[in-house]
Amino acid sequence: GSHSRFMPDLAIIPAAQHISHLPIIFDPSHSTGKREQVIPLARAGIAVGADGLLVDIHPYPERALCDGPQALLFDMFQQLLDEVRAIAEIVKQARRKLALGY
Repeated sequence: GSHSRFMPDLAIIPAAQHISHLPIIFDPSHSTGKREQVIPLARAGIAVGADGLLVDIHPYPERALCDGPQALLFDMFQQLLDEVRAIAEIVKQARRKLALGY
C-alpha cells in the first residue's frame, strides 16, 4: 500500500528548535520506510525548519544488508539535494526578512 510505517510529526521540528540551541536533524528514510516517500518528506522537513537530513542511499538498494526499501538511488539523492537546497534558501530568506522586521 501507499501508507508508511510511521507518520512523522513535523511540528516537533520548530518546537524542538524553540527549546534547544542544537541543530535539528530530520530522518525521512526511517520515518517512511519507502523510497518513494523520502523526497517529499525531506522537502517538508526542510520547509518547517530542519537544519539537516539523515537519508539512506545505496547504489543497489535490493542488495543492501538493511534499509534497502527506503534507500535512495544516487540520482534520486541528487534530486533530493537540488530540491531541498532550493527550499532551504527560501526558508533562509524568509527568516532573514523576519529578523529585519520586513
